[in-house]
Amino acid sequence: MTFTHGELPDALDSVNSIPLIPFDAGRIDYEGHARNIDYLMQNNHLSDGRPRVIGLAGTSLVHHIRPEEHLRLVDHTGQRMGGEGLLLAALVPNPLAQAGDFVDAAMALSRPPDVFLIMPLTGTFSPEGLYGQLLDFTTCYGERHGARFLYYYRSPRDRDAILRLLNDSPHMVGVKIGTDEEDVPAFVAGVGAGRIVIWGVGDRSTAAAELGARGHTSGINIVFCARLGRHQQRAAQWRLRGGARGGGAARTAGTAAFCKRPRLELRGGGRGDSPGRLRRRGGRQRRAFQPAGAGGDCRANPANCGGLARLALDFHAMSPGTLQCRLRY
Repeated sequence: MTFTHGELPDALDSVNSIPLIPFDAGRIDYEGHARNIDYLMQNNHLSDGRPRVIGLAGTSLVHHIRPEEHLRLVDHTGQRMGGEGLLLAALVPNPLAQAGDFVDAAMALSRPPDVFLIMPLTGTFSPEGLYGQLLDFTTCYGERHGARFLYYYRSPRDRDAILRLLNDSPHMVGVKIGTDEEDVPAFVAGVGAGRIVIWGVGDRSTAAAELGARGHTSGINIVFCARLGRHQQRAAQWRLRGGARGGGAARTAGTAAFCKRPRLELRGGGRGDSPGRLRRRGGRQRRAFQPAGAGGDCRANPANCGGLARLALDFHAMSPGTLQCRLRY
């Protein structure tokens, strides 16, 4: 592990990348996945020297693969990352004993995960049972391996139980909010020192950040190139400086530098259908996309930056390992 327990909250205060698992003919494309990890590690344009955070979780489709495949992906990812970045691995807790076996195996890897994300439990259970079982679980594997855990919060019914867990288990480092912004203040106020509240819906939420959330998940930064990441970051900084509350000339000045009818060009993309139109220029095939909602310029909604984030859903059928992309204006 590359981060101490005390360093994890600050390291997670970043873009938590959750890359899609590429498939080829119904099988996991491990070589394509390795190229995606290489891309993320070699193109880290985050501010203030933030480390690259890579997680294999729900957006990666871990619910749809066997545990041994999941473990192999975690192993491959850690090897490609080497001693750099922060590696997060999701735990599917049904059944919980199988999740424990996964922790045992993952912590024996040459590059074990820095933190495990406990995904929501499915089926019938009570908040009291959830608290008790997860407290025992994190205590067992925290003491056995030094494993650290985040919880993915998706059910408002369980809020008090998860707050108790965060404060009572020394092996919990924080919570990922998967409901809505209204739940952020309770967790920010309720967790103890050294814990982090991460925003986990969509790729960025200025409202959640203003309420105290730190860091956010992202499932689109394989599909989109590094320049878009910089635009998202600049948009967030502009909003947090109060630009969104200004009007007229101030708003135009805050957005004109990075919102100019962007379009994405993908070269050598996947074999499936796409929402774009095919072009040929000089014998090379391209797919050109005009983002939804980007008619004219996108000054009317700078936080969305022309609707680029909504394009992510259009690419899920394509193997990310085969894509080369650039953002053009």
